[in-house]
Amino acid sequence: ILKFGFTTNGSIPPLPFRVICCETLSNHCMKPSLLSPCRRTKHPTLKDKSIEYFTRKGEGINISCSAMKVYAKSSQQALQTSYEIAQMIAKTKKPHTIAEKLVIPASIRIAVIMFSEKEVKIKNIAHSNDTIRRIDEMMEDIRKQITVKIIQKKQFTLQPNESTDISNCTQLMVFVRYINDEDEKEFCCKEVDIKTTGEEIFNLLNEQIKYRSSWEWCIPVCTDRAAATTSIKCTHCIIHREALASKQLNEYLNSVLEIAVKTANLIKLWALNSRPSRSLCHDMGSEHITVLLYSDIRWLSCGRLFNHLFEGDIKSELVQYFQDELWICRLADLCDIFDKINNLNLQLQGFNTNILILHDKVQAFKNLAFWKNNALSRNFESFQYLSEFCVENEIILDEHIKTSIKEHLTNLELNFEQYFPSFDE
Repeated sequence: ILKFGFTTNGSIPPLPFRVICCETLSNHCMKPSLLSPCRRTKHPTLKDKSIEYFTRKGEGINISCSAMKVYAKSSQQALQTSYEIAQMIAKTKKPHTIAEKLVIPASIRIAVIMFSEKEVKIKNIAHSNDTIRRIDEMMEDIRKQITVKIIQKKQFTLQPNESTDISNCTQLMVFVRYINDEDEKEFCCKEVDIKTTGEEIFNLLNEQIKYRSSWEWCIPVCTDRAAATTSIKCTHCIIHREALASKQLNEYLNSVLEIAVKTANLIKLWALNSRPSRSLCHDMGSEHITVLLYSDIRWLSCGRLFNHLFEGDIKSELVQYFQDELWICRLADLCDIFDKINNLNLQLQGFNTNILILHDKVQAFKNLAFWKNNALSRNFESFQYLSEFCVENEIILDEHIKTSIKEHLTNLELNFEQYFPSFDE
């Protein structure tokens, strides 16, 4: 059909395609009796053209179509790459301008040095400061997916968490969980404008709920707010219980804690103290050369402070306590206990877990009788810091230390029984 000025458009079944005006006709026009009059009536000036002329026209169209396909594919890949970069920027919480200031220029330099022909393609990637628009589009897509799943399941739980960042901006982060392979997603994140009262937080949360789901589908709500509403059953979360159960100390260990915290904060808060301390620990080859600042509301702070303080051999104006072997033994005991408590705290965190798994981990930790029996029989293998200190300094612990350890473990065992009763109870 090329002698009539037609070729096929590559579809199945093939359709006649006019190479002059790029028009596609129906399949019944494939008859020569219909193709020939079409050239004479619509393009009379081309009726005497040779078949080579139409062949060149067809080849030119094929080349143009191929170029368009390559360009379209390249543009699609550049668009996908742009979204991938925007997602990485959002996950790492970097400024949105980092793409055009660092990511793309660095990629171009890599391409020039290693794959010089790829530089042009990298320049086609959209990387302006409008990255926030792509992040918003991805956020809206995720929001729609979560809403669809909530509507399908018609059962979900909420956990709102309100906190103030370094710029005094109060943000409300709400997590949602529903029956879908134990997924836990961010439901929304909103800025609290004026007050952080329960009413203000509820209004923000209600604004999201009424447009995306229904309160009738919400089973429990987990929050750190005080239990101020009657007829509402309130309870501590499992990590909060663990922190409360491990907080009580006897008078001897509590005095060690106070002195250790005072010493560490004295060194940390003043640069004239922290710099010589860091240099001293470095020269002595200590594992930790920096003392952590203790904060009572940070549940992992206590154990990490003890580890750095004990292993760093920190010196301060309270040096007489660090020359008392009895005091250091108690400090080592606190290091061991809080190290185990911190490990339990970390095991209770994270995704893809449930109450049965967490209950088993707590029950395994509640077996403190084994540690008590080892301490009474002078077997301190379960107490790493205390054991190493006694071996290195050839110290034999007296009954007073063993009694203090036993008393601490007994109180810890009773507190865990109180805050973590068995399922039968």
